[in-house]
Amino acid sequence: YFPTQAEVDLDATPGSIGTFLTKDVHRIVTTGRLTSIGMQGYPLVVVAFATFNFKELDALVNELGPQWAVIIDGAPHSPEDAWRLEAVKAINRKLESAERSIRFTLSTFGYEDTIGLLEELYQMYSDSHRIMIAPTGSKLQATGVGFFHYMRPDVQIVYPVTSGFASEYTEGCKAIWAISVPEWRDFVGTLSSFRKRPLRHLHEEIVARSRRSPTV
Repeated sequence: YFPTQAEVDLDATPGSIGTFLTKDVHRIVTTGRLTSIGMQGYPLVVVAFATFNFKELDALVNELGPQWAVIIDGAPHSPEDAWRLEAVKAINRKLESAERSIRFTLSTFGYEDTIGLLEELYQMYSDSHRIMIAPTGSKLQATGVGFFHYMRPDVQIVYPVTSGFASEYTEGCKAIWAISVPEWRDFVGTLSSFRKRPLRHLHEEIVARSRRSPTV
């Protein structure tokens, strides 16, 4: 599970600590199925997960030019990897000098927390901004982003494609985790119906009030 703690010199100045695991950024891509035409021409909010390669966030901010950059730092699941949170923060600290950036810390394991925060951000910005999400965090955080996109398909998914991987990327396997979704179609249908709830609730409230109103 690289990089090791000994490889990361946190005493170095931000931006010179180095990049680990991945190298540079080749380009920022999206796919047709993950693209949204909603809120075209509106100010942009980019949500991204900080990694050991600060150039990923750099590319997203510089290429997309968002009004707000929301940066999510990942708190490792295992206590022995807790040092990685501060390491990633230190490596990406140069972005804190950006005029408009907001930071949150979420568990790399709690995909439900990822969905919860994304929904909060959606409620905050969706009426006035176009929202782009770069799922550069852990596998479970990326899973949370995927589930959230079913809930809010008007957000756009983008990804900074790196130019290469370090030779020592990972080694061995500690444990295998799985999320069981027995009825995938029903599950996706439930997620997809989420965005219709406000309108449905409004309709139900109107009907309920009309029934309570006295007839003339």
